[in-house]
Amino acid sequence: LRLVRDLQAKTVLDQPAITRERYVSAGAPAVVPLRISSPAPGAITSTATTSVSGTTTPGAGVSIAAGQPGSGSNPTF
Repeated sequence: LRLVRDLQAKTVLDQPAITRERYVSAGAPAVVPLRISSPAPGAITSTATTSVSGTTTPGAGVSIAAGQPGSGSNPTF
């Protein structure tokens, strides 16, 4: 029933204004601050695992990739 009402009105009727402003009107942020505190930039480790720590905006998602330096599969950022 809600979908029928929304289609007839050509808008989402049950959408709070604050939600629309945050996710539709404002859009995604252009830049999210990120500070990695360890390991140091350009660090090379010989261990199988490495802990990464740092800070960013609350709720931001962070993806981390690793590769073998000098190999074709090493990601470039």
